[in-house]
Amino acid sequence: MITASEPLDLNRTRAWIDKQVVPMERVLHEIDAYWGNQKKMQSIRGAILTDKHRQIIEQYTVGAEQLENGLFEQMTPESEQSKKDDHANQSK
Repeated sequence: MITASEPLDLNRTRAWIDKQVVPMERVLHEIDAYWGNQKKMQSIRGAILTDKHRQIIEQYTVGAEQLENGLFEQMTPESEQSKKDDHANQSK
C-alpha cells in the first residue's frame, strides 16, 4: 500500500529550525560581524535548491484563494519594516 506524502508543516519546520539551527546561525552572524564579512549570507545566497525546495517555496507562496479546503493557514509576507526591525534587534 502506497500513501501520498503529507505536505510540509511550515510551523513545525520553523520550530525545529528555531531550536536546532538558529542558535548556530546567530554564532556565525556574530563571527561574520566581528570580522566584517558576510560569508554566511553568501552561503545562503549560493545554496543550490532542489526541485523539492522549489516545490516547498511554491506551496507556501501560493495565494490564499488557491488553497484547497483551508489546508494551510493564510500567511502574508512580512512587511519590510518588520524585517528591518528584526535585523536591528538581532544586532544588539
